[in-house]
Amino acid sequence: MPSSREAPRGFMLVLLVLLTTIIALLNFVSWSVILGLSALLVPLGLWYYLASRGKPAPRPAPSHSGPYMAYVILLLLAMQSSRFWEVASWGEAGVKWLVLFVVLGICMNGMASATRKNRAQQSV
Repeated sequence: MPSSREAPRGFMLVLLVLLTTIIALLNFVSWSVILGLSALLVPLGLWYYLASRGKPAPRPAPSHSGPYMAYVILLLLAMQSSRFWEVASWGEAGVKWLVLFVVLGICMNGMASATRKNRAQQSV
C-alpha cells in the first residue's frame, strides 16, 4: 500500500497545540507574542510540504460527508465561542488551553476519520 499525502499524526498534533495556544492567549498577551506564535506556522507548513513531497496525492472526495461538515461547524463554533471566555490569569489561560485542546482535538480527529470513511465508501 503506497503512503498517501495525508498529514502525519505528529504534524496534526503540533498544529493542534499551536492553534490552541494562539486562541487561548488571544487578548491576554501582547500582539507581538501572538504574531510570534503565528510565525511558527511557516516552518510547520514547510514541514508538511517536505513530508508530502514525492508522495501520491490522495484522490479528492467529490463531496464531504455530513459528519465531516458537522465536525467543521463544531470546530468553528468552539473557536468562536472561546473568544467569549476572557482570561484574567495564567491559571485561567491554562484551563482554557486544556478545554480547547480537547474540543479541537476531537473535532480534528473526527474530521480526519470522516474523510477516511468517505474515501473508503466511495472506492467500493
